[in-house]
Amino acid sequence: MADNKPKATSIADDLYSQEALAFPTLTTEQIDQIKPFGQLQSLAQGEVLFERGERSVDFFVILEGYVEIYEYTTQGTTTITIHREQQFTGELDLFNNRKILVGGRMGVGGQVIRLNRQQFRALLAAEPIIGEIITQAFILRRRGLIVEKQGSVTLITEQLRGNALRIERFLERNGYPLEVLLYNEERSQQLLQDFEVSLEDLPVALIHDRKELFKNPSNLDLAIALGLVEEVDPTRVYDVAVIGAGPAGLSATVYATSEGLSTVLIESEAPGGQAGTSSKIENYLGFPLGISGHSLAERAQIQAHKFGATIALPYTVKALHCDTRPYQIALEGGKIINANHIIITTGASYRKLNLENEASLAGSGNYYAATAM
Repeated sequence: MADNKPKATSIADDLYSQEALAFPTLTTEQIDQIKPFGQLQSLAQGEVLFERGERSVDFFVILEGYVEIYEYTTQGTTTITIHREQQFTGELDLFNNRKILVGGRMGVGGQVIRLNRQQFRALLAAEPIIGEIITQAFILRRRGLIVEKQGSVTLITEQLRGNALRIERFLERNGYPLEVLLYNEERSQQLLQDFEVSLEDLPVALIHDRKELFKNPSNLDLAIALGLVEEVDPTRVYDVAVIGAGPAGLSATVYATSEGLSTVLIESEAPGGQAGTSSKIENYLGFPLGISGHSLAERAQIQAHKFGATIALPYTVKALHCDTRPYQIALEGGKIINANHIIITTGASYRKLNLENEASLAGSGNYYAATAM
């Protein structure tokens, strides 16, 4: 009997060589272990489970039917992959409170186990083997989105523009899928036909699902638009606030959250700090063969999010008010974070030469350390 269901499209050759890890099929025993943590639901064909741009979406295990995962493009919605029976939805943004990158809907009517965010975290804590399967799948799925530029933002620029490289580096280091096009390409002109854009406006960032365009945005403005900024409750008092997300700050955050302390990590650009740009780190405990700074930062960030840390970026700390507890941390833009303990791991900053046009040439002519070109 012919199978007329849609087939999963390839995200990336290197990812789908590990398809069983990226899209595992759970055993009946594992399904039975998950059931007490959620609710059984019957859903109709076409029912939307989550949309791109939502925060704190639910986790679904498919018992009957299948779920289509789709992205927004200039042509409308395009199916990325299919989750079938005894598989599950989600990728790395289920570990944090950022806006998700893709949408999901029922391809046919069926039944699912639905877990909200609290139930999902309880499952990970209580069933570590299932937690490992889910975490590994989420990591591979995000890598696939990045490689195939799916669920992405489109950056249109001219070559050798410092601000374009700044934006590209910022999104890459924060694990956000990015498509880069040159302004004179035919496809760029098609994408920009509904907007008034001149060469002086470049680079511009285009968000497809909202049909919005941002001209030479700052890292903070772009992060807010894309939902990379995790919402910080000004009335909440954290047990620990860590300022600076280099290896020391990430370590402190993982240790604190793993001990059950509510923790917020504040970073001005991306996790990893200066170490995050290193081609190879050979003197970090536990990696005798070395590891790239990007990989080290990525793994540590996933650990911190998995334990429940809030990562507030890209924010610069403007002042500390430590006269009374809780202490107050004043961020740029007027936001305030309250915490009973503060750990400062701000690392170092490069000494500058104060040359003409130095800022505009940073990363596109002027380099502090050209280790990975």
